[in-house]
Amino acid sequence: MQSIVSLMLASIRVHSRRFFRRKTHQHVRRSPLFTGDKANTEELVSERELEGAKKYLIGSFPMRFDTQGKLANFLTQVEYYGLGLDYPDKYPSLIRSITREEVLRVAKTYLHPENTILVIVANLKEAGME
Repeated sequence: MQSIVSLMLASIRVHSRRFFRRKTHQHVRRSPLFTGDKANTEELVSERELEGAKKYLIGSFPMRFDTQGKLANFLTQVEYYGLGLDYPDKYPSLIRSITREEVLRVAKTYLHPENTILVIVANLKEAGME
């Protein structure tokens, strides 16, 4: 179960990373995990967002092993969490099995909007805030 929760959190992290790469305040405010200045723990992520995150996680998985150090770190974590030697083979199917409802459940568990501080750095003119 721990590995599934970790995968869902990874999905959420992928979404939030993409939000903060955007240039303007408006883009962040329109993101599925943020409503206004608060983390969204009340609405399901869209099917499109979830599928995009799944494709990213599955497609980028091999890049986790592009150095000996990364491979050693990965294998250490697999052993530490007791995921089993077949975990790399099961990973794509585990990611594909994540549902929108599971992402929301994990967001409610681990994202605490009342404790969130959202810092936005932008060119005020480009962000339309002047």
